[in-house]
Amino acid sequence: MNLNMIYTENIEGLFTLETNNIDISDCNSDREIISNYGDILKNRGKENYRYYCFNYALDNKNIGYLEEAVDILYEDYMKIKKLEDMRKGDIILFYDDDETLHLAKIIKTNGTIRGTKIRAKFGQLGIYEHLLKDTPYYYGDKFVIFRGR
Repeated sequence: MNLNMIYTENIEGLFTLETNNIDISDCNSDREIISNYGDILKNRGKENYRYYCFNYALDNKNIGYLEEAVDILYEDYMKIKKLEDMRKGDIILFYDDDETLHLAKIIKTNGTIRGTKIRAKFGQLGIYEHLLKDTPYYYGDKFVIFRGR
């Protein structure tokens, strides 16, 4: 068994995180998650109420809604079907029960969950870096990886 394989591949290109260091059951907001897990979530940018995770991940501040960002991903990007094929610059779409919840950029990877670092905007808060395996459940435990064409 590959110890780095801490995900379930549901169908080709859809993955589920199975471990997580961040238990947010007692957290009521992004700010509380960041306060409780500052050792895991590294702040890389100031708070900014003018844009969100989807604007940051797609580097497009003109996108108004998360649904619009998802449409852009499915129309203009290709889905990465194998975890080991992900690379720096790819976009991760997190979801739970068919509802998209979060977008992030891969900034470093060795093709495993444990070896992948992502950077994302947390709601209206700052930009944070963390390992993929440490993504708060708040943002969903399933993900799809996209790459620009």
